[in-house]
Amino acid sequence: MTNETTRTIEGEYEIDPGVPTSPSALAVHVETGGLVAAPEFVLGEAQKAAAALKRVIDSKPKRVSFGGETYLELEDWELLGQFYGFSVRVEWSRPIEHGAAKGWEARATLLDRAGNEVGGAESMCLNDERNWKGKDTFSIRSMAQTRACAKAFRQRLSWIPVLAGYKGTPSEEMPAPEPPPPPKVEVVPQIDEETRVLLEKHVIGNEAKRNEVREWMRSHGYPTPKVFYERVTNEEAMETLTLVGFDPFQILTEKGR
Repeated sequence: MTNETTRTIEGEYEIDPGVPTSPSALAVHVETGGLVAAPEFVLGEAQKAAAALKRVIDSKPKRVSFGGETYLELEDWELLGQFYGFSVRVEWSRPIEHGAAKGWEARATLLDRAGNEVGGAESMCLNDERNWKGKDTFSIRSMAQTRACAKAFRQRLSWIPVLAGYKGTPSEEMPAPEPPPPPKVEVVPQIDEETRVLLEKHVIGNEAKRNEVREWMRSHGYPTPKVFYERVTNEEAMETLTLVGFDPFQILTEKGR
């Protein structure tokens, strides 16, 4: 179809009127930096694809997100490939060792409607990755193939998800997030302040019986004086005070001052 500003070559590209149509002349035109297709046309078609992709991704009940950004899974890349007539084929997968880690690597080829190779990528999955430690071999091999397929689509089409507001990296290539830190538990001392002062003065600060006191702490599960202060019970506090020579009457007298 032809109009005043653009025309179609072989039903595939809409180009500026000044672009040559013969294969040899077109090749020279491209090699010298000339446009193959009108930018407005290419961008318009890409925006249509991005809008359709966004409708699908935003309707998914569980999108893949890292740091507040959305990433496409292989199934999403396959859908996007269908918009442009692209499919992917795994060429091979083989075991690999990378230092002390073991795993699989794979290569995938991107094909057009006619079955012509128009791209490809390689990727791997190793058993030293946080998500893949201890996993079955078939699972690691499958992930290597999945990553290669997604990357093959990404090499050709990543600019479309970016137009839709997503990241251009396949989700399968993202490292597993760090596990959240354990919740901080507020430690409430089990002894009163007067008893704590007595322990600090006569037990922890008792150089003459320092080794004997530390051995008692370790045997009762207190590796350090700090842990001892935080967890010791009144009964154990009385026991340690007795250990350094106090009797119950002295303890009551000291606490009453």
